[in-house]
Amino acid sequence: MAIIENMWLRKAKKRVAGAVLYQAMEQTRMRELAKSVSNPRTQSQMNQRVKWSQLVNFYRANGQWMKYAYETKKAAQSEYNKFMSLNVANSRVYFTKDQAAAGSCVVCPYIMTQGSLPSIEFTAENGSWPSNIYFPAGSTLLPTTTIAEFSQKMISQNPAIRQGDQLSFIRFTQMFNGDTGYPYVIVRTYEMIVDQTSTELVGSYLPLDYINILSVGSLPQLGVVDSGNAGGFLMVLSRTTGGKTYVSSQSIITSRMDATLATYGSDAQLAAAVASYGENADAFLSSTQADTDSQAPTPLAIIGIQVGENIFIAGQRVELQDNFEAGDEVTVLFNNDVPPTAPSFISMGTSEKSVILNSLGYEGAQVTGTIPSGTTFSADELLSLIIVRYTGEIYNIVFNAAVPFPS
Repeated sequence: MAIIENMWLRKAKKRVAGAVLYQAMEQTRMRELAKSVSNPRTQSQMNQRVKWSQLVNFYRANGQWMKYAYETKKAAQSEYNKFMSLNVANSRVYFTKDQAAAGSCVVCPYIMTQGSLPSIEFTAENGSWPSNIYFPAGSTLLPTTTIAEFSQKMISQNPAIRQGDQLSFIRFTQMFNGDTGYPYVIVRTYEMIVDQTSTELVGSYLPLDYINILSVGSLPQLGVVDSGNAGGFLMVLSRTTGGKTYVSSQSIITSRMDATLATYGSDAQLAAAVASYGENADAFLSSTQADTDSQAPTPLAIIGIQVGENIFIAGQRVELQDNFEAGDEVTVLFNNDVPPTAPSFISMGTSEKSVILNSLGYEGAQVTGTIPSGTTFSADELLSLIIVRYTGEIYNIVFNAAVPFPS
């Protein structure tokens, strides 16, 4: 790292040949870019990478309506990061390089909203899904039903629903490209404001071919009927008060998706996805095992880190100032459960310095450390890598590969 005094380059922020100019501590600084980019390809890392395209593509299909989907996210956290942190651990859909580039995605039971309003719960019942939103006995939902009639009856039986709330319905249709056969998703969104005075028709805002009042219990219930198509749906209650939007916590209800999920979540699909990105490092000096041989255990390796609700993986550009602060717990995620002993050392390397974490611990496949009090990060400071000394071994994970670890 060098400090630049040239008046023509003062306040500059750009790349120059093999170096980059940036601002830190009211100084113009220059650092050399790495001559090569680290791209770890161990089996465990590749297994993680090939499922990220599904999550990214699915979020892209839905991001437009998700601005207020996560009531509890931090101010500096994006909806995308929140979606990934909630769903990456349980995602089991894998795509090859070509499938990923084509925008392939599959409807999955992802957590799409998270908040403090009561959840709308659904129960499968003879080809339909009645919810826990009730109506007075004898209620029906017809093309002539007004929003006022619908709202008055709904509010009378559901104290958690108020005048001015919004009822949103999101419909996911699973499709397949006619030429490639690759899967993709069509997303349709509908919304209706609960209004006990509106003379407009419910059918102008909610799709009555999918939503109806079902008589399955002692009281009629708002429900969703089977469309006959593969895909899923989501119904969300939201409320805006004092400039803040509150939502119910909801996950996608899937329908007729078992075969597709089994296909794209299979071991064969995982192997094909990994192979499409080229040979992985685990193949080096490996030998062919007989069918009767037991498989060697997967080597322990770091696959990412988590800070609050944010998850970061190898190679990702991570800006320290926006995501980290003193007192934050940094959780290092391993590919397997770690031995039951605390790590002896965790260091967080950045483009400016290295930070030794304290309060070290372990749990399952995770080890943790806390950023010491008084630690500050500059506006342009980037995460470089995490180093963990654990039971005598050194493990590390590289982030923004263009940023060399400070000497």
